[in-house]
Amino acid sequence: MTICRCFIALFACVAAASADETVDLTPWSNIGSGPLTVETSLRYAAKVTAEETTQAVPVQGELSLTYTQQELASGPTGAPRVIRRVDRVTGAELRAEARLLVAEADALGAKVVGANGPLTRAELDVVQAAADPLDIDELLPGGEVRDGGTWKVDPAMVGRLMRLTPGENCELVGVVSDITPTHARLRYAGTIEGVADGAKVAIELRGVALFDRGAGRLTKLNLAWKENRELGPATPAVEATAKLNVTIAEGESGSPIDSDDIGLAEKRQFDDRLLVRYAAGGWTLLAERDWFVVAEDRRSATLRRIEGDQIAAVTTIVSDSPRDLGLPAFESEVRYALGRDLSQIVESQVTPDDNGVARLTVASVGTVEERPVAWRHHRLASADAALSATTTLRVDEAGAADDTPVRRLIESVRPVVAQSETAAAEATAVRR
Repeated sequence: MTICRCFIALFACVAAASADETVDLTPWSNIGSGPLTVETSLRYAAKVTAEETTQAVPVQGELSLTYTQQELASGPTGAPRVIRRVDRVTGAELRAEARLLVAEADALGAKVVGANGPLTRAELDVVQAAADPLDIDELLPGGEVRDGGTWKVDPAMVGRLMRLTPGENCELVGVVSDITPTHARLRYAGTIEGVADGAKVAIELRGVALFDRGAGRLTKLNLAWKENRELGPATPAVEATAKLNVTIAEGESGSPIDSDDIGLAEKRQFDDRLLVRYAAGGWTLLAERDWFVVAEDRRSATLRRIEGDQIAAVTTIVSDSPRDLGLPAFESEVRYALGRDLSQIVESQVTPDDNGVARLTVASVGTVEERPVAWRHHRLASADAALSATTTLRVDEAGAADDTPVRRLIESVRPVVAQSETAAAEATAVRR
């Protein structure tokens, strides 16, 4: 549907509106104050086409989440922060340690982390979705708007709401469709194009919101959209329809968030890396959110790091036997594996044991299909487990390759021996 037709549909809803009545749509109530009770429900139906296949797989489901939210002291950047206690979830699994959350306002959409430690990507998809309560008031124009009046939502705010980087065609129009002494009903329609997780996305969006004049904020938001997402560098192609309902109300006084939990959340360093388990749960690592697991089995995992719409790095981690392997032998294995593609070994080093893990590193450069390539090879070994990791890095026009994200990724790798040791390893990595 074109933007012109969106306008026609919107105006049809408010044709009988009074031109004299106005409402002040300036949000003045702090959404972080509280406690507040937030209820969200998402229904979706999609066709998903994975990489290297033309077969679309139908997927559908329903997810609901209810949590209590309360304001925290602002973080180091001054951005508003809230604590969230998940009270109920259906349609998805959340570990017990993933039910206490910290959310911080961000220009790209509210960022959510676990108060007790890192989340998995599957958990993140549940607790950090479109239309976060910290973001929805950006739909408001601010100031007095007459009944039937319209405005365009800032594309940056649209991107924040839908968690994408907006493109040139990103237009969402709002209109006041009804005003009462206590509320104003708002409607939205538009077409959104942008990039999400490196993939091009096109969305046709419709919405209805309720502005509470006494609370000074939106208290209800219903969104419905049709989405077409192209195959991305780390995500499948998706054709989907979805309906999202968000309701925000004053929290129940009988179930406040525990003061100890608030203290824990306020001390939490805002490390937003994600927990990845692989090799049948024998190892864990913490990955920045631009790393995506694209393949895994019981012995290995492959991750891609995305910059914009490009693949910046590919890391494959494979479980190995805990054999005695020194740096010269590891370097020989690297030379053999790369063969004629290898031009030179540029650096080799042994890193002192880190919590019982010995680390070998070899940096190399070469060419693949006449293109310059840089590699980083790592071997990690504990007393009873080992793994090897090989990363292919994109080389820029100056011939340089940034391996900082890879080093940070590999430094977070820990073997899992027992539950207590797993918790300690994750806590150590989070504190860094």
